[in-house]
Amino acid sequence: MIEILLIIILLVCLNILRVVKAPTTTKKDVKEVILIQERLKDFVHQRCEIVLQEPSWMIDIAYSTIGVIQDYDDEWLMIVIQKSKKEIKKVIRISQIKDIKEIKEK
Repeated sequence: MIEILLIIILLVCLNILRVVKAPTTTKKDVKEVILIQERLKDFVHQRCEIVLQEPSWMIDIAYSTIGVIQDYDDEWLMIVIQKSKKEIKKVIRISQIKDIKEIKEK
């Protein structure tokens, strides 16, 4: 009897965690993503700075990065970053981008 009660409590707790961790998107977030996607059209194959909303240590970008945008789709952006003699390709979720700034060549 106690085992059944524990299983029920566990299932209820897991359901609560799932609801709490579910991402909430607001109209403001959706508008920002659409604006970034529209701006990306102008920056393909150009050198620019990508500023993120929050640090992304998984892809080794603390605040911003400078590189050439190779391609993008509805959800992802591919950027090529030059580090010493290597070219590193990184994929960034568009919803994590705060701003895009063009870097003019001298």
